[in-house]
Amino acid sequence: NQFRGRIMDVTNHPFATFVLTAPIDLGAEPAIGQRIEVTAVGDLTLRGSTRTVEFPLTAEFDGQRIAVLGNIEIVFADYGIPNPSNQFVTTGDTGLLEFVLAFDRAT
Repeated sequence: NQFRGRIMDVTNHPFATFVLTAPIDLGAEPAIGQRIEVTAVGDLTLRGSTRTVEFPLTAEFDGQRIAVLGNIEIVFADYGIPNPSNQFVTTGDTGLLEFVLAFDRAT
């Protein structure tokens, strides 16, 4: 409830989005099991505030699917997010947004 309410205010800001502003070039199709490290650049919107971000991605191809892992450090004040600290938990001024994406080969 704290996250949906006071912290992220999902009633007024129901969506968080990321929009690439530059293509990610993976080069030629990688060998199965090969890990590729690339950088993503785009606009991240959280709690109604948008900022341009740049962050590393690691991708691995298994023959059918490309799995992508990444994370972005979030400075709460940059997005108007109140510090999540409360009477039970004390946090710093940043958080980590982590994600895993899977891209399947079209059939």
